[in-house]
Parts: sequence; structure tokens; C-alpha cells
Amino acid sequence: MDALIDEILLMSRLDSGSHADLSQDIDLVALAAEEGARYPDCLLSGGAPGISGDPRLLRRLVRNLLENAHNHGAPPVEIELSSTAKTATLMVRDGGDGVPEAGREKVFQPFYRASDCQNVRWYGLGLPLARQIAEAHGATIALLPRSEARSAIRVTFPQPKSG
Repeated sequence: MDALIDEILLMSRLDSGSHADLSQDIDLVALAAEEGARYPDCLLSGGAPGISGDPRLLRRLVRNLLENAHNHGAPPVEIELSSTAKTATLMVRDGGDGVPEAGREKVFQPFYRASDCQNVRWYGLGLPLARQIAEAHGATIALLPRSEARSAIRVTFPQPKSG
């Protein structure tokens, strides 16, 4: 119950625009590695330059994506980092079948549960909160089409710092 309340309060704070300083330097590789180390079957590949943001919120975003992959997908879970001159990308993929086409956009709605997840202990707030955190950082988050990856979510951050 405490976790549910915490998630709802954080979503409410993000909705109201009252969030922490988003200008801190973040080492996305280190943050992803720390969160990935919490799971025995999580692999990390690639690299990305630093970004600006709130480390607490970005840690929550990565943790929610990893928990979603572990709870609803299949091993192995992979974190892949990449970048272009204008973006830094974090992708979390797993070996599961992914989300059916009919539920692809709904997974980002609070309390949504797919028909095969009705009797699970989760509340359906992890991905909606991840989207809010991404958007607060000027990023986009999307499920990849099954033609690209069976089960993957990509977060694209704008204007990574050079170096």
C-alpha cells in the first residue's frame, strides 16, 4: 500500500509541475548499470553521453522499466544505451512476447492491466509514471513495434551533453 501511495503522490507532483531540479549532470551509463545490477539476468550494452535531469526521477524511470520487464517479460532483460549528435537513447528489452497490438498505447494509462494480468499484485502505475518522468525531462518513451523488437521500450532524451 505504501508503494501505491508513493507512486500516486509522485505522479501528482509531476502533474502539477512541482518536481526537482532537472539540470543536474547525470551519467546515464552509471545509473543504468546500478539499476541493472539489482537483477541477476540483466545485461547492459552500449554507451551514451551524460544528460541533464533529476537523478532520483531518472533512477525511478529505469527501475520501473526494469521491473516491468522482469515482472511481465522473460529473461534475459537487456539495457541498451546509444546516442546521436542530438539524442541519448535508453532501451529496455526482454525475451517475452511483448504487448499485444490492442494494448500498446494503453500500457501508459494509469491502472491499465492487460487481460492476462488481471490477477497480479501490481497496480498498473509503473509505465505511466515512467512516461511522466520521461516527459518531465523532455524525453519521449515508446514501445517499439514488434517488427523491431518483440518486447522493448525506448526512451529518447534530447541534447545529450558532449564529453
